Amino acid sequence: MPNTTASIRRLYHGKKITRSLRSEVDYDAALEEIERYFEREPKPGTPAADRFDLLGLIIEDYERKRWSIEPPDTIDAIRYRMETGGYT
Repeated sequence: MPNTTASIRRLYHGKKITRSLRSEVDYDAALEEIERYFEREPKPGTPAADRFDLLGLIIEDYERKRWSIEPPDTIDAIRYRMETGGYT
């Protein structure tokens, strides 16, 4: 699967350039910017909606690389499901 962030490494939005996140500072700035859209989600098809989508992609990519979550062992997953479902 191609790296989405690498495919759209730079997108010019007004005078802003968005690139892949390289540090915690970049990550924090991206989170701060995307949070502005949560209370007032942009209309689809607008430059703001494009920016919102791009921010989501680069944040997701950074989190996946930085804090990847490995799938559980099959037996552990079955045991967990049994415990949470009250099965023995």
